Amino acid sequence: MDEQEVEIAVVGAGITGMAMALALAKAGRNVTLLSAGPLPTRVPDQPLDGRTAALLQPAIELLTRLGVFDPTGLGAEPLYRLRIVNMADAAAPSITFDAAEIGLDAFGWNIPNASLATTLAAAVRRAPEITICADAALSSVVETRDRLILRAGQHRLAARLVIGADGRNSVVRETAAIPTTEKDRGQTAIVCRFAHARPHRNISTELHKRGGPFTMVPLPGRNSSLVWVDTDAKSAERLAMTDRAFLSAMAVHATPWLGEIGSVSARHAYPIRARLAKALTAPRRALIGEAAHVMSPLGAQGLNLSLRDVQTLANLLADHPGDPGDDTLLAAYASARNTDVKTRFWGVDTLNMLVKGSLPPFRQASSLALGLLDSLPPARRLLMQGLMQGA
Repeated sequence: MDEQEVEIAVVGAGITGMAMALALAKAGRNVTLLSAGPLPTRVPDQPLDGRTAALLQPAIELLTRLGVFDPTGLGAEPLYRLRIVNMADAAAPSITFDAAEIGLDAFGWNIPNASLATTLAAAVRRAPEITICADAALSSVVETRDRLILRAGQHRLAARLVIGADGRNSVVRETAAIPTTEKDRGQTAIVCRFAHARPHRNISTELHKRGGPFTMVPLPGRNSSLVWVDTDAKSAERLAMTDRAFLSAMAVHATPWLGEIGSVSARHAYPIRARLAKALTAPRRALIGEAAHVMSPLGAQGLNLSLRDVQTLANLLADHPGDPGDDTLLAAYASARNTDVKTRFWGVDTLNMLVKGSLPPFRQASSLALGLLDSLPPARRLLMQGLMQGA
């Protein structure tokens, strides 16, 4: 097996990994993208996995710069308002965040994951700066003085920088012996899409109920995506229901907001297991996306956080024409991302406990927080700006 010298290797070809490879190509860097399987292609009869991503404006700006943001082609829908309703306490206030309050037309767009992945893959295939190694699952990493030697399928690469975008069970992270903090709240998310009688008016509605949030996010037309988080046991029961029984169960929560529920797509379940890497870098390695942080879908922070990792690391490498894996650059990346990553991770986990908890102290704390935001417009605007700016 011949050893191939490469400048930067991105391990993992999910949305985050492909965005990273494209951003590096735009910055003038040559990059090798390792994918454990083939890159996604759009197959007309292929069943969709049901997931969508509510991407805030900074993430949309990144996708635009990468040349992959086409709302019509992606099946995307703008998000003008974000509504939070505390269903665990009848006396609690609800609150609506309006993008116009901070001078924006929209907070962002809701995009089907499958559409975004296939669009990114097509752009990756067109980029001459990107070498694709498909069906190349990373199996080992060996450190040398100025390279990392990667074995991936039939490939042996000597890379000056390895970017781990290989998900929650990252081999890049594990071979660097980077420990993680893990939080298992015993929850599973059921995702699907559904049609409804009333227009959604481009409002994303997050119902905070015991067990977890029930979130309805706009899609084109009178359609929305659903993310229903609850305990593992209750989610398993709902996943096993007939289509008619599941529709009836979800309609109890959805109908007051969107009218009569029509067709519902296939359901998919995703266990929620939060995980935070205790370091974002190791010698000649940088972690991005779920290799660095996995969290609850509450507040739709996950992929937005991952794309900020991409933007930060791409900017640093664009301004650093020398060795891409030197310690100074890696330290700058860790310094730039640590506060945002840790704040989001612990903030979302704390909010998840407040939403999930059925004890009075949890319900009262959640009600108090919503009440304060509703009554203090400056605090509400500050929170919205922080969400948009990654602060």
